[in-house]
Amino acid sequence: MSVSVTAAILVGAAVSTALWNFFPRKSNVPPGPRRWPLIGSVLEIPRAYQWVTFSKWAETYGNIVYVDALGQPLFIINSAKVARDLLDKRSSISSDRPSLPMAILSGCAEGLGFQSYNENWRQQRKIIAQDFNPNGVTRYYPLQDREARKLVHSLLDDPSTMTSQIKLRIGGIIFRIVYGYLLTDENDPFLTAGLKKLEILSKCSTPGVWAVNFLPMLRYIPSWLPGSGFLRIAKQWRKVARDAVWGPYLWCKNNLATGTVLLPNLCAQYLAEADETMSEEQEERLVWAADNVLGGGLDTASSI
Repeated sequence: MSVSVTAAILVGAAVSTALWNFFPRKSNVPPGPRRWPLIGSVLEIPRAYQWVTFSKWAETYGNIVYVDALGQPLFIINSAKVARDLLDKRSSISSDRPSLPMAILSGCAEGLGFQSYNENWRQQRKIIAQDFNPNGVTRYYPLQDREARKLVHSLLDDPSTMTSQIKLRIGGIIFRIVYGYLLTDENDPFLTAGLKKLEILSKCSTPGVWAVNFLPMLRYIPSWLPGSGFLRIAKQWRKVARDAVWGPYLWCKNNLATGTVLLPNLCAQYLAEADETMSEEQEERLVWAADNVLGGGLDTASSI
């Protein structure tokens, strides 16, 4: 693609976006912070501790807040009841998710939180539900008790290590029940890689940061073009994300026969049931289903 053609595409996209944002459009959306031409409400969205600002907005605008971030519509729910009514009781019409090109480019969009409500999403959820049903989770109660006791003893020995110990103990539980892997150190490469991937996910989905998230066509521009730095960033992140997702799974798969893998765990059970009949597509779903569970646990740890 020549420079002139690329420039024409970018100018056309910019003009289209400007007209779309500038001219008033009739829309029945909830109240929210003031919107400006072109940029919407992006300047109102903080880069850190967003939930604090979102909670304050509830006092001004109500339980559902509408935000326009560079043309990307966002609905912020500040009520558990409203969330249940919309996302649970009406899940058939509200379970879809917007596409985030930056997450796709970074190799992080195969998890449940970034997928559309499709067959792949349903199959991943089924894998998780089979292992974490009300009867199945009781198998992991003794593990939780042991890790909780270790946490208390560690804090009694050195209270200053509370944050790192909580991350280690939560990580220890989740790695054990998903992959049968025993974490012994807060600097374990599997743990640090998982936390790094969560950081990447957070950056990819922060509203108003990446132009490609509201102009998806930008993902196709040449990497040498000025303004294409996000492509180089995404390439670096993609390797980190792949290592974080596939690393612990491959360890579990390759060590099942050696007795190193602690049982029971999600991946081992699925691999045992699938035997030699698992296709590449099924394995991909298992890998990402496991990563979803891991991400949910590590996200709890990283938010402390």
